[in-house]
Amino acid sequence: MMKKKYQPVAWTRNVCDNENARLFMIPSLDWEMQECYFDEIARCRMEAERQSGHIDAALARRFVKVYEENARFFFLTGNSGDGIRFLCKAAMLAGSKLGSEFRRLCEETIRMAKKYSREDILCEKEVREMLELYRYDYKKLQ
Repeated sequence: MMKKKYQPVAWTRNVCDNENARLFMIPSLDWEMQECYFDEIARCRMEAERQSGHIDAALARRFVKVYEENARFFFLTGNSGDGIRFLCKAAMLAGSKLGSEFRRLCEETIRMAKKYSREDILCEKEVREMLELYRYDYKKLQ
């Protein structure tokens, strides 16, 4: 009789701690788990192309939702840098169409960069642009 050999493909750490729970997996499984996000992003992009690049509020909400969900996945799997970048993408897509969502996502991007000690990401071009828009938006509200 042959012994069966098993290889772990995923494992968890800190599952009882919502803030610090982590899911680790082999790269092929990680990619497979993100496929639903990639597919929805592709569908949103195709819809934007059909609308000649115009992103209305409904499409912006779809984009924001998928980028934010993908960011949560990145945080869960210990990829905080990509999680922060995807929150920024969600914020930029919210833009002027979804003002309160834009502000919430900007604030969360900053909070997560501080939480994970990844303030370096706040210096990246797209994130700097988001922060400039956020500061401008914040000044308008006062």
